[in-house]
Amino acid sequence: MMEPLHICFVSREFPPETGWGGIGSYVHEISIALAELGHRVSVISQAVDSERTEQVDGFTVHRVFPAAMLAKVPYLWRYNHPLPSFALAASRRFKEIHAAAPISVVEAAEFNAESLFLHRSHCPPVVVRLHTSRHTVAEINGRKPERLLCWYEKRVIRRADALTSPSHAVIGRTFEDLGLPRREVFVIPNPLHTDRFTAPRWRRKSNRIVFIGRLERGKGVVLITECLPSLLRSAPAIEFWFAGSDSHIDGTPSTEYIRARVPSELHNRIHFTRVPRQDLPLFLSEAALALFPSVWENFPYALLEAMACGTPAVVSKRGGLVEIVDDEIDGIHLRDYDPECLRETILRVLASPDLLGRLAERARDKVTRLCDPARIGRQMAQFYNDVISGGGPRSAPSSKSGW
Repeated sequence: MMEPLHICFVSREFPPETGWGGIGSYVHEISIALAELGHRVSVISQAVDSERTEQVDGFTVHRVFPAAMLAKVPYLWRYNHPLPSFALAASRRFKEIHAAAPISVVEAAEFNAESLFLHRSHCPPVVVRLHTSRHTVAEINGRKPERLLCWYEKRVIRRADALTSPSHAVIGRTFEDLGLPRREVFVIPNPLHTDRFTAPRWRRKSNRIVFIGRLERGKGVVLITECLPSLLRSAPAIEFWFAGSDSHIDGTPSTEYIRARVPSELHNRIHFTRVPRQDLPLFLSEAALALFPSVWENFPYALLEAMACGTPAVVSKRGGLVEIVDDEIDGIHLRDYDPECLRETILRVLASPDLLGRLAERARDKVTRLCDPARIGRQMAQFYNDVISGGGPRSAPSSKSGW
């Protein structure tokens, strides 16, 4: 039997203070899974109101403020934003934790390069998990990448003792976007405790369609906006809900961007909301259909959570979405990336209650099997143990890519 490990996650994003985004959700879920298997888990995350250490779901969370770097240096304060000040603060707290209770392995995302200051000279093996680089995020949202931060991300990927990813899609995209030489990456899906995403199915409303996620170009909001006028006119009973934080599209707040492109007489059938975490299962279970027409995705938790609630999803054939959803079995692939195809797909699915019911049942079964936290926790622990014992994993716990 494997000896218990002390695993440290460095993640600026960690719920609830710094959000339930993809990286924060992953760290929360995998920390619970590893703690349930008897491993010791420490998470270093960013503080908002005060620095503190607390016990959460069987593991320890250390909240730290980003370190002041250049704020008091004349003419250099303007460079504070691209400098990894949280990474510096995290490395300091890491040394304190490691001195008190030796850490076996540390994991961080490539995004924001939060393992940048964890040098090998005083650090156990460092695993970097590819979620989605800043370069890719900027590109899919039509923004210019921050060159310095991209360089930091390239550095932590090169220096990592081992790499993992939740999907194959992000591997090729990361190495291509960042111009990195290919190396082995082990693919292990994101875990999800699906028992937290259950709600009575009888509440489902046949006319409600939802979008879950940040309202930005990369999530497919532009495509949805282009589709909405014809969709709402074709089906007068449909109500569309955007659930997520606002952003900007072409320099305009996303909510304003959407309203400006939908005729005013249809505005009463478009709703914008922020759903509290505890209400998300009920909100999702009430929807007949969820849309994820992203320009590109890795392995999004919003989709996993919708599927766990038995809510069928229409997804674009971009990135890791097709690694989660099997077309016409547990969801629907958008055949072409255009508004008319999206409209026709939505109307076709809504017109078939039998198809909706079949997709709903299989969607929950799929994510329950694919993202089983106990299985993934064991795979990750074995992966960490292989890295610790031999400088690299001896075999892939799930699957591997030659990228």
